Amino acid sequence: MAHLFETTKINSVELKNRIIMSVMHTGFSKDGYVTDRDIEFMRERAKGGAAVVSGNVAVSPYAALNGMLRLYDDSFIEGYKKLVDTVHSYDCKFMTQLFHCGRNNTEAVLGMKPIAPSAIPSPIYRTEPTPMDDALLRSTKEEFAKAALRCKQCGVDIIEVNATAGYLLSEFLSPLTNLREDEYGGNEENRFRYPLEVLEAIREAVGNEQAVTLRISGSQMLEGGYDIFVMERFCKAVCEKGLVDAISVTGGWHEAPVPQISYHVPKGGFAFLANAIKRAVDVPVIACNRINDGKSANDIIEKGIADYVGIGRGLLADPYLPEKIKNNRPFNSCQGCNKCIEQVLKAKEICCAFNPEAGRENTVAGNKGKGEGRRLLVVGAGPAGLSAAKMAADIGFGVILCTDEENIGGLAVIAAKPHRKEDILLYIENKKEELDERGVKVLTSTPVSEALIEAEKPDVVLIANGGEPVTPPVKGVDAENVYQATDVLKYDAEKLDKILKGSIVVVGGGSVGIETADYLARRAVYGDETLEFVKNYVAKGMPAVLSPVDVTVIEMAKSAGKDFGGIKWLVMKDVKEAGVKVTTNTKLIEIKDKCVVVEKEDGSLAEMPADTVILALGSKGRKNPVEDHLNSKNIPFAVIGDAKKAGSIINAHNDAFEAVFGICID
Repeated sequence: MAHLFETTKINSVELKNRIIMSVMHTGFSKDGYVTDRDIEFMRERAKGGAAVVSGNVAVSPYAALNGMLRLYDDSFIEGYKKLVDTVHSYDCKFMTQLFHCGRNNTEAVLGMKPIAPSAIPSPIYRTEPTPMDDALLRSTKEEFAKAALRCKQCGVDIIEVNATAGYLLSEFLSPLTNLREDEYGGNEENRFRYPLEVLEAIREAVGNEQAVTLRISGSQMLEGGYDIFVMERFCKAVCEKGLVDAISVTGGWHEAPVPQISYHVPKGGFAFLANAIKRAVDVPVIACNRINDGKSANDIIEKGIADYVGIGRGLLADPYLPEKIKNNRPFNSCQGCNKCIEQVLKAKEICCAFNPEAGRENTVAGNKGKGEGRRLLVVGAGPAGLSAAKMAADIGFGVILCTDEENIGGLAVIAAKPHRKEDILLYIENKKEELDERGVKVLTSTPVSEALIEAEKPDVVLIANGGEPVTPPVKGVDAENVYQATDVLKYDAEKLDKILKGSIVVVGGGSVGIETADYLARRAVYGDETLEFVKNYVAKGMPAVLSPVDVTVIEMAKSAGKDFGGIKWLVMKDVKEAGVKVTTNTKLIEIKDKCVVVEKEDGSLAEMPADTVILALGSKGRKNPVEDHLNSKNIPFAVIGDAKKAGSIINAHNDAFEAVFGICID
């Protein structure tokens, strides 16, 4: 990793390595002023080893997303300087992104209509913006410059200008959102004009000694929008005027029909865009998007693809990612589930499905030592139990974690089986090291009994032993050819071979059902490389060479895959590619030999071939027998995760957080 941890400079700012924390909107502030949550969030990332951590600020009242920090008048300076000083105390530089949302907002958040080059609504926010007149053009340019000057007053090391993702300045660059007929619209030169003027105003305000960078989308990734060649010309124009000291290159706009940060994007998958810009300009270039591990980060630097790597969501999942990469230690890997960005686009606070402490670092910091001298018993080593044990140990508890399984991980182990989900194993590996580091006593193959409770004498108990699969009350459900999806994902090759003969019906079109069907369908092909080979080199006119597994998912609701959230369209595309058939508005009525009876939307009954039936109807909470004993002994306890109520991993982690900082410290 030598290349990744070289000392370099952007302008006169010396950086201890080539890792820059990309800006992420957090949404913690209610009035634009710095909060304790902002400070503790940045403190953890500054301590974690990145050369630079970053935050964004709205440059005007028109500019702010919900909960965004602001820097459009002097009243914000004192708190912002405190934030910058906190980061500096950990040998880390601070970068502030000057942000203007443009059309990407609502009247409900702004208190007025958003502004944009033209009156073209965002497909995400669906609010028609006010076209910017001469007065708004002039005032907005001045607001960027004044915000930049305030950054300098606060001691900000690097000022970044946002011209990416579909926000204001990038809207001027695109022929899809800029329909102006004045000097700021029409041909390419005119579309470049306003962003260039804004950059000129900023450079004039802060001077040549201040490090200034530009963040762009390498391509709009929308039909009729700008492409990488346009951005090469734009960046050349910027650099010829000496307006920036580095350029950060992301993927496409938020509304692009191309995945941007989900697990469908290969690691470092958009670095090629950064390389195109690097070949066009003479300033350092920062590659961004899905760079969440040491190998891909170092490869980008070592191969000269870019000069720096921008890591955002990877540092949301694990603030100490740079330090762990440097020391070859396990880390909490970003899973690319998109739950973080979904929150932002819904005007909510950022979160991480795999790191419940993200955004709540102030709560953790404020409760250090609260567990000293006390013992906590955690029952179950799935995500809820693992997370609870780690957080409780962090605030001083002596923690014992027991599971009746041979290994830790619980359902996370089988969650790693489906297509593109193998990085979940890194989450388990990281949790194991975290528990070892903190001296947590981990007992595997150890059911919790009254005798164990009496021996360990816990002050508090958290029950996280998971739920039990739902079995529908239909005739034939107890037949030998009926399996639970959670069992199927545990099976070895011999057992899977038995299931994969003939037709398979998966009952339940939620995430578990869809991923199980996809997993089984892909068993017929050695891997993604084979599918790619067939697609590229086997002519369409030839007889078919692939023989897909016959897998059908039935879902009684109108649509399947709802719990995938914003990445549903990507997952369902994968499923279709794998040859899985999905039938909605279809209810299981009976399981027979070689078929199932289903009820269609119109109430009619039909038979579907089914040599194997797999149930994926979720799980339900279950009572642990030791609860009665705990009650009789007046030992405080809480039931968390699927043991309380079936849910996602983010629900399990939130349960763990609330229990540790609730019942455990009461």
